[in-house]
Amino acid sequence: MNPVFGTTTAIKSTNFGEGNIHVKGVKVDGEMYKLNFYLECDIFERGAVVELELTDDVNITCGDGSKALPLSP
Repeated sequence: MNPVFGTTTAIKSTNFGEGNIHVKGVKVDGEMYKLNFYLECDIFERGAVVELELTDDVNITCGDGSKALPLSP
């Protein structure tokens, strides 16, 4: 529990393991996140469940479309 906001934010991963470190998809509270993902403060303020689907595919892209953020180096 976040003592400042009185909320809980959980971050879960699927397929985590040796080599599976690349993000294939992100859900926030069960809804697919369509942009490249970064944690915003409001997730901690309101509380949320963030689910990361991981893969070993180095060429995978998580966000698409004109509003997607650039990939991290």
